[in-house]
Amino acid sequence: MIALEVVKQPFNPTGGLRSRGGPWSLRARLVLLVVVTMSPLLLLGLVVQYTQYVGDREVASERTLELAQSVALQVGRELEADVRALQVLAKTGRLRRGAFEEFRYLAEAAVSDHLEGANIMVVDENGQQLMNTALPRGTALPRRQTLDNTRAVFASGEPRVSDVYFGNILRRPAVAVEVPVKDEQGHVFYTLTLDPRPDTFVDIIRRQETRKGVVIALFDREGTIIARWPDSSKFAGRKAPPSLMARLKNLPNTTFETTTLDNVPVLTGLSRVEPFGWTVAIGTPHGEYLGPLWQSLGLIIAGAVVALAVGLGLARYVAHQITTPMEALVAYAGNTQGEAPPEVTGLSETDALATALRRYVETSAKAERELVALNTTLEQRIAAAVAARDDAQARLLESQKMEAVGQLTGGIAHDFNNLLTAVIGSLDLIRKQAGDDPRLQTLSEIALQGAQRGAQLVAQLLAFGRRQTLSPQSLPLDRVLGDIRLLIGQAAGGGVKFETQLAPDLWPCYADRSQLESAVLNLVFNANDAMPRGGRLTIAADNRMVDAAAGRRLDIAPGDYVRIAVTDTGVGMTPQTQQRAFEPFFTTKDIGKGSGLGLSQVYGFAKQSGGTATIESRPGEGATVTLLLPRAAAEALPAPPAPPSHRAVPSKRILVVEDNTEVRALAQSLLEDLGHEAIVAANAESALAVLRSDTPIDLLFSDVVLGGPIDGVKLAEFARDLRPGLKVLLTSGYPDQVQARKSGMTIIAKPYQQADLAAQLASFFPAENRDAVMGRERQPRPNRG
Repeated sequence: MIALEVVKQPFNPTGGLRSRGGPWSLRARLVLLVVVTMSPLLLLGLVVQYTQYVGDREVASERTLELAQSVALQVGRELEADVRALQVLAKTGRLRRGAFEEFRYLAEAAVSDHLEGANIMVVDENGQQLMNTALPRGTALPRRQTLDNTRAVFASGEPRVSDVYFGNILRRPAVAVEVPVKDEQGHVFYTLTLDPRPDTFVDIIRRQETRKGVVIALFDREGTIIARWPDSSKFAGRKAPPSLMARLKNLPNTTFETTTLDNVPVLTGLSRVEPFGWTVAIGTPHGEYLGPLWQSLGLIIAGAVVALAVGLGLARYVAHQITTPMEALVAYAGNTQGEAPPEVTGLSETDALATALRRYVETSAKAERELVALNTTLEQRIAAAVAARDDAQARLLESQKMEAVGQLTGGIAHDFNNLLTAVIGSLDLIRKQAGDDPRLQTLSEIALQGAQRGAQLVAQLLAFGRRQTLSPQSLPLDRVLGDIRLLIGQAAGGGVKFETQLAPDLWPCYADRSQLESAVLNLVFNANDAMPRGGRLTIAADNRMVDAAAGRRLDIAPGDYVRIAVTDTGVGMTPQTQQRAFEPFFTTKDIGKGSGLGLSQVYGFAKQSGGTATIESRPGEGATVTLLLPRAAAEALPAPPAPPSHRAVPSKRILVVEDNTEVRALAQSLLEDLGHEAIVAANAESALAVLRSDTPIDLLFSDVVLGGPIDGVKLAEFARDLRPGLKVLLTSGYPDQVQARKSGMTIIAKPYQQADLAAQLASFFPAENRDAVMGRERQPRPNRG
């Protein structure tokens, strides 16, 4: 366009272009024209390159700041994961009662499973180490030299991450993550400290896909380098230069020019690691955006020089050929107002110039339209990316919470189930021994109900943590709801109107029937409690297809689902209550009127079954709790016939293998009370000694977890090798014994009662059971005459 403007100047048609006074006059004018033409082009190129440089610097600033924010987010997640792991350990009873050697096993297991290379310590208020997984047992533990972070944790009662300090043992820069250990009244009496693996933060930095020459550094609150890439070992523990120190404290989430400790000028971006107070600094070298500038300037200047030389060389040659085409262009410049250049000027070069100008105008207009369209959709794409990131982060936090609860409940389930097995089994025997004593019968019944309530609470916790044992099958939902209709009718209060709305072509769902019935009844009970003055309770079921977008929103796989919705017209929920409704032990009921585990059990069952649960409610407008359960791949089979009642089994010799003393004694008592002979063994080695002997054994009854190198499943395999055809019954207090179930062996869950044990024995010896019964029936009745 600039060249076109030069041509359009109102030259005098009668000027020297037509002069024949001398050859140099036209040549001089052509030289001047070449110089005047090249100068604006050169200036335009410089302006364009400067504009490009400004844009490249802005892009480099955005990339630098985005990289700093990404690294800060990853470091924050790593620290939050460490804090959560320590908080779970800090709540263990072993640590609270000061059993440090027992607690050390838990700490070492946590380090081995999730915190490899790290070190866990227990420190008192004076800085004295009470337990340290990095030192062998029995080693004298030193006193911590740096107590600022420990004192802050004791003062605030909240977790805290320290600044850089030098450890007593390795004398290297280190940081500590500390959480308080509190008693029942909330007083802090220890801190549980984690020294992360030295290269934890270096690994996070090294994983970033950075460009060559980029420097990444992680600073603590005092400006000391925690980790750096490259050369972390060289700079870790050093202070930031004074010019950078003030910016670290006052200018997070910004970029500026500075110099690295290597004296390399860089464009620096800062981002804070919230809420821990650390700062991530990213240094992008100047060459990233200055290099293209110098290269382009060199090309522009070289091109201008070459073009000028060629133009001067050709000026004399084309002097006699340019008059007519120039006159045509002069006429165009003087007589046209915005029209297109002439199609034919008499000179092919000017014709090509006119064509190029037209193409340039068309291309520029097209590029401008594309740029406007791109800017229009930019905000939408950014909002979608931010929403996707927030949604992924929320799902990650939910997954981490569920995993923590699952690990906690799975760990305590075994111990609680062993205790409850001993209590419930002993109460079974007491009830039988009480005879006709009404007082003992009443007391034993009360104790048994309390123990069974404890077993139910453990089961509800396992349901929320998705660790319960499920037996999913294809279920006809219309028949299932019909079977429990009588129970639902009894659960609804007298002033509550109950109705069902089932789709006529309802798909079968794939779920555990007993857990599904329990979940529906839980929802009915909650709906009934929400309508103290009566109302309408509706159970609806229909088919739903979940697409990819809805699947991401609900955190389930796309596909076919069956929807069960329980709706009431009660008091409803506030948004705050809805957010916490599925949390275990959260309840809005009065003390003693609810455990807060009903909805959490429903949610855990739905998620473990491959679906989900949601709540829709407004205060004063009732609530709807929806279950989405996956559609079954095959049609539901008819319900199996009820199993026959179990009768007494003739006396058998049973080998009982149990590492828990109380449960082992109880199992022996239960079996002997049933008329069997029980041979007991405390571990797999003792049991194998019995199996290798000549002692007849009819059945092996073993716990799965025996506390030694040989568990119950391996013991059963050895037993069948030694005695082919030997019947095996396994038991376990863990909620999910996948290995035992995959082996195809029968397993009875703890806690069990004598009736459960008798039923399993009857299933192992059905023929003998029938023969024994028939034998008793054939015996002549005594003569009472």
